Amino acid sequence: MYFIIANPAAQSGQQDNHLLQKLESALKARQQPYFTCFNARPAYVKKFIKSMDRGTGEIKLVAIGGDGTINSVINAIEDFNRVSFAFLPIGSSNDLARGLGIKDINKDPSQEENLQKIVAGQVTRKIDLGELTYDRSGLSRLFAVSCGLGFDAAVCHEVNESRFKNFFNRFNQGKLTYGAIALRELATIPSCKARIVLDDQQVIHINKLIFAACMNTPYEGGGFKFAPDASAENGCLNLAAIGDLNLPQMLPKFPAAYLGKYYHFKGVHHGPFHKMQIELDQPLWVHTDGEVTRKSDSVTVSCLPRKLKLII
Repeated sequence: MYFIIANPAAQSGQQDNHLLQKLESALKARQQPYFTCFNARPAYVKKFIKSMDRGTGEIKLVAIGGDGTINSVINAIEDFNRVSFAFLPIGSSNDLARGLGIKDINKDPSQEENLQKIVAGQVTRKIDLGELTYDRSGLSRLFAVSCGLGFDAAVCHEVNESRFKNFFNRFNQGKLTYGAIALRELATIPSCKARIVLDDQQVIHINKLIFAACMNTPYEGGGFKFAPDASAENGCLNLAAIGDLNLPQMLPKFPAAYLGKYYHFKGVHHGPFHKMQIELDQPLWVHTDGEVTRKSDSVTVSCLPRKLKLII
């Protein structure tokens, strides 16, 4: 059984549903049963998965949307052994597709290769997921691309609240929203001390944290190569953190970070890990795959190796 979650609002500048129609037509041609919904909220997806099959049959989930839609779907899965997953990337960032070498809508408007793999329905690989736990509450969230605290999460929060995001998306310019808000956030970064512990061994102290990202794939924020060594298939996550810099020192880092060539700069901390703990002296916004739900001053991040079965 295929369960398709379509999120047209995620598509930057694309307002039609031609990919959904092509997918449904291809599934009909193969006489594959499917159901389509336009609601990616985890509670709804979780409820539907339970109602679809109370036995042990496998469910094929297909997300049509961006990284945020994918995040909502993976957080709705309770039994990963029963689920195989695919997605058609039509978001404004598409960092998961970029990190996995999957063509996005801007490079392949027809998505023919992706569609053929989806209707074939064969698991092609298993990828790692990350899990972020808010230490104060014990609540946790999964992520496929990255999670982060500080600057990147603050930008995501402001973008999601911005009334201009949908406007720019209509003209395929969703990234302009990120750029404008990022410049403002850089100028107003709070002074926050951080203590980061990797695998209960390496301890990193930062007097003024700009951001700390835990990367499952190399890219975040619409193509910034914050972790060039990261891979979703190597059983670990990668830290990418910057701190103790003023605004003039920070600005040159971002073009280099876009290219993945910034590790040598002062104030940059990086490295692989299986478990990371971070404590702050004040709460900062936290994101998982660009989705922001709360602030926190203490989180634990762990890698879940080979957690998600992909059919694309």
